[in-house]
Amino acid sequence: MYMRHFVNKFSILFLVFTILEQLIAATSTYAMIALSSEILKGEGMIWFGVFVLSLVLVFVPRIFSQKYMVKAEYATFQRYLSLYESNLYNQPSLKTSHAFGGERQSYFQNQTWQTIEKTYEFFGDLMATVLNVIFNVLVIGWSLSPWFFAAYLCAAAVIAAGILTARGKIVRKSAGAQEAQSAVQNRLFDGWDTLLIGNRYNWSRWKEVFGRTVDKAEKTETQYRFSNNILSLLIMVGSIFPMILVVLWTLADSAGNVGRMTSVIVTLPRQVSNIQYLSVIVEYVTELVGIREKVRNIDHASSAVEKENQYHGTIRWENLRFSSGDVELRFENVENFLEFLKDCAEEERYGRILITGTNGSGKTTVLMRIKEYFGDRAYLFPNHTRLFFEDSNEREYSTGQRLRANVEEVLDRMKDPSVRLFLFDEWNANLDEENQKEISEYIDRLAKRGLILEVRNKEV
Repeated sequence: MYMRHFVNKFSILFLVFTILEQLIAATSTYAMIALSSEILKGEGMIWFGVFVLSLVLVFVPRIFSQKYMVKAEYATFQRYLSLYESNLYNQPSLKTSHAFGGERQSYFQNQTWQTIEKTYEFFGDLMATVLNVIFNVLVIGWSLSPWFFAAYLCAAAVIAAGILTARGKIVRKSAGAQEAQSAVQNRLFDGWDTLLIGNRYNWSRWKEVFGRTVDKAEKTETQYRFSNNILSLLIMVGSIFPMILVVLWTLADSAGNVGRMTSVIVTLPRQVSNIQYLSVIVEYVTELVGIREKVRNIDHASSAVEKENQYHGTIRWENLRFSSGDVELRFENVENFLEFLKDCAEEERYGRILITGTNGSGKTTVLMRIKEYFGDRAYLFPNHTRLFFEDSNEREYSTGQRLRANVEEVLDRMKDPSVRLFLFDEWNANLDEENQKEISEYIDRLAKRGLILEVRNKEV
């Protein structure tokens, strides 16, 4: 169901107060018409009071609508975060796939929140504008002439026909624009480290590739907005024509009725506003197709992965070696190894198992498979990945200091007794002998709480 993750108690309250705001605004229109009719009789002070009061009260529901819009945004974001967790949690093999990261990472990091924020802002403006027009048309049509109903119905039909005719083109251009924007953001991730390290070759190459990416994004976004604006113009021209005819006909028909003529003239600013709002609605409706496509994209980014095995790396089992101290361990395949680890975890047989092998034999892939198999019963310290740790994320550490602080935090603060396996992927890479020895002592302490499986690229 489209937009189902945006439905929550706060979004409903946001809608309720938006409707209330526009009802009060429409009340001012009715009071204005009644005042223009009664004032010729020397009366109308009551309607003047209603008019003034409505102009003040209209701001009250707006305060609450904005409050609940913010709450609705955060509630929706928490819902999507839960979807990411339920569908993608504990799938470390996906981390090693550049294709998967390029497809979804930017949505998790920024585009999900940006899309939610923009969607609520968009629908808030759209609902306020549409309700303003509907309520004012109802008041004007009921008070002056039912022909206004017919005029606006004709306008709505023109708008619907235009949108349905161009819907496919809008969807394609919107999807292309968002894909191009994602490509720009993905390139920016590479640019930060390249900028700070300062190798002229890498920086020049990055600027060249990034420039092409930006050019494509700019061209795509420009074409998308230009198409929307042209479509809005054409629909607007077709939709305002019946309303102009009705206004002119009502003025001509009221020539002998001073009270009615006065009411029509008084409402002309509102009629002009309705026509202006109608042009805004046309723009909103054409943009609605793009908003819908963006919501579908974050739905896809937070969805479960089909054919997970395509992201699993290759394991060359014959090239892998396993040892515990001086004892060599032999396993027929990864399934046999997983059964061995399961028995160790259940029987609380702890210690340290070293996994070695040639480059490309699949040592890291084996650790990923173990983590996915055991889930929260296994804890993975990946290489070249910054997991969130409360202490080390707040401080500037060297590689060795950061790893030591992270292991120490796990030792001191993680009290989950269900964790029986601790996985270390090339933890001693780029560490001097002193840091290796010190961290190895921390790992020995962990080995008293669970089984250690470690990939090392050199002896400690």
